[in-house]
Amino acid sequence: MFDSIVQELGQRFGLSDQATPLVQGALAYISKADHGGLAGFVGKFEAAGLGTMAHSWMGGPDGAQNISPAQLETVLGNKGGLISQLVASTGVARQSVTPALGYLLPALIGVLSPTG
Repeated sequence: MFDSIVQELGQRFGLSDQATPLVQGALAYISKADHGGLAGFVGKFEAAGLGTMAHSWMGGPDGAQNISPAQLETVLGNKGGLISQLVASTGVARQSVTPALGYLLPALIGVLSPTG
């Protein structure tokens, strides 16, 4: 199910072998019970005033709004946040991780949401 996302991520952002660990890390973070799972993850965007955008990702790519690297940094860029975790675990530079997440998160949320 996630193979096409991994492949597209690797090709779009030149991540080759690092695409799989990025997807795995993002999935682990999104689904972590301590964070409230998918609902808690979306709640982070709601708290930052980006709830409409995050909700647009549910149910697939049709109508999914793009998120900028700056917006991602606001929501997930804090110390210990998803961006920092992915940089530490994969060795991919932050300036490469953040735009890749801009593609990855809408794709993952679309697949993980009940109507996806």
